[in-house]
Amino acid sequence: MENSSCVEVADLSGRVGVRDSKAPEAGHLVLPVEVFAELVTRVKRGEGGH
Repeated sequence: MENSSCVEVADLSGRVGVRDSKAPEAGHLVLPVEVFAELVTRVKRGEGGH
């Protein structure tokens, strides 16, 4: 099965907007840059939940 996860990220002047590009109507998250950076680090380490 193909993994088809798609995420859009937007720079919001000190914050980062994140949403599922396949379901934009589902809403979005707005995170401080530092929190987003920590999230990316954890995903790269394989610490993300499923």
